[in-house]
Amino acid sequence: MDTGAVLGGRYRLTTRLGRGGMGEVWAADDTQLRRRVAVKILLADVGSSSVLIDRLRREAENAGQLQHPGITVVHDLGEHDGHPFFVMELLNGTDYSTILARSPGGLPVGRVLETGAAVAEALAYAHRRGVVHRDVKPANLMELAEGGVKICDFGISRSADAVGDLTGVGGMLGTPAYMAPEQYEGRAADARTDLYAFGCTLYAMLTGDAPFDGETMPALMRQHLTVEPVPPSQKKGGIPSDLDRLVLGLLTKNPADRPSSAEDVAKWLRAIAAGQPQFLPPVPAQQFAQPAPVPQTPQPWPVAGAPAPAMGYAPPPPVGPQTVPPARRGSRRGFLLGLLVVGGATAVGGGVLVKQYFDEEAPGNALNGHTDNVEAVAFSPDGKTLASAHGYDNKVRLWKVP
Repeated sequence: MDTGAVLGGRYRLTTRLGRGGMGEVWAADDTQLRRRVAVKILLADVGSSSVLIDRLRREAENAGQLQHPGITVVHDLGEHDGHPFFVMELLNGTDYSTILARSPGGLPVGRVLETGAAVAEALAYAHRRGVVHRDVKPANLMELAEGGVKICDFGISRSADAVGDLTGVGGMLGTPAYMAPEQYEGRAADARTDLYAFGCTLYAMLTGDAPFDGETMPALMRQHLTVEPVPPSQKKGGIPSDLDRLVLGLLTKNPADRPSSAEDVAKWLRAIAAGQPQFLPPVPAQQFAQPAPVPQTPQPWPVAGAPAPAMGYAPPPPVGPQTVPPARRGSRRGFLLGLLVVGGATAVGGGVLVKQYFDEEAPGNALNGHTDNVEAVAFSPDGKTLASAHGYDNKVRLWKVP
């Protein structure tokens, strides 16, 4: 797009604010209402998909219904030369990705608690209305010049996912460093997915680094699916133990083991900031993690402020060196499915896969081209294409079915 272009007959582009893999963000003049706005233009070629345009419109309508001081207002949706665009309020501030780049050691704990509580309250508001962000990350949080913080791109992240379904993997998966395990596995995102990404964001705010730092997509995927994060307090001093445990609880692999709501998370953050005693349950221990005390009976996350139940502890059962724990086995298979989604989503139906896994102990079926036995395959919905993957060579190969 060029400066001076008019979109939808009313939005005149003035200054390009940013550009990414999926599109551009511009400051613009709304010539009808005589106000300054922000316009996000999706540059992927989706003009031929009327279904996608309808979906984008529904997503924008959902986002436009969110009226909260912590959420950026969506004003309008349009289309220009086959490219959908969103019109939002123009914010005067700095996104937290930029703020963290200026603060390599992380931010003061008090600031993180205050900002985190405000973000969690905004997420809770949206979740109560059935809207999930799907791409919570520092770059989508704006610290306002007048004070406060707003979540940006609410509802638009799902629309970008839809574009990725048609154009390739890059747009479909969102932001790898902040993606929940279930997103890598191709499962549906819900409010707990936002909580995982929020945990990654809190971790980055506290330490200056995302919880995982794989240099490639397969490396990041493996870490999110199978590796436990280092506690924030081991990277930076002065982090309260309750905050440490809360962040790790948000980062648990199984969505069912995360806190039950963003509302509770906001209450915990404010209570920690006030120095009030918290009753957070232990982070569920994974069998493949370092041995640590775990409850004899699994304990759910309590409602914030509720009394803590008495909990007994016992060491976890020993895992022999030749034993593959079930938790690790499931994560490994999720990793292989993730590879299929990453490597062959477009060719095999946008991630809508009919899956068949082979036991890791069973003899592998040889498919030429892999460096070891194939451990996962997926057929396309029409049965004409087969995708095969082996986790160690990080490759997905596509085969035409006779």
